[in-house]
Amino acid sequence: MDHVGQQHDFLHKKLTETNVIHPLHSRINEWENASIKKIQEVAKKARTDLEKYLNETKTECRESLGKIKNELASSRQSNDYTEIELKEWTDEINKLRQLLEKPSTIDIVEDGQSQPLIRVVQQKDSVSTKVADEWKSPSKKQEFAEPGTYKPLDQNYSFLM
Repeated sequence: MDHVGQQHDFLHKKLTETNVIHPLHSRINEWENASIKKIQEVAKKARTDLEKYLNETKTECRESLGKIKNELASSRQSNDYTEIELKEWTDEINKLRQLLEKPSTIDIVEDGQSQPLIRVVQQKDSVSTKVADEWKSPSKKQEFAEPGTYKPLDQNYSFLM
């Protein structure tokens, strides 16, 4: 009887300790750091790719503007141009402006092939929760979950990861 009382007192003391850190806290911290690192790597690559694209676009625009400049200078010097040519040059300049201001060929898209970085933490249906349930409701038949099965936590206790 004394042994059971000691076990009870020890368990009660464990339950009231506030400085105890659950081992899952360190796993969550590791997951957080790894996820942040992955996100930073992908963001760095995305920035690099974007800068490369923008630089290529600027180079193409400079070349096109250079050609238009030469055509304008040549036509101006010879005073030989038509309204149709003026409209074509204006249209081309407007297209280049739009390309620089609002590139339509680049965007941020969700990759359906990648695994999500956010997962839900779920309560594993275990013997300990079933034993606690038995103490609350002695008439309830004790059932054990299959190994590896999970039961979602109450909504107030769910975590996103």
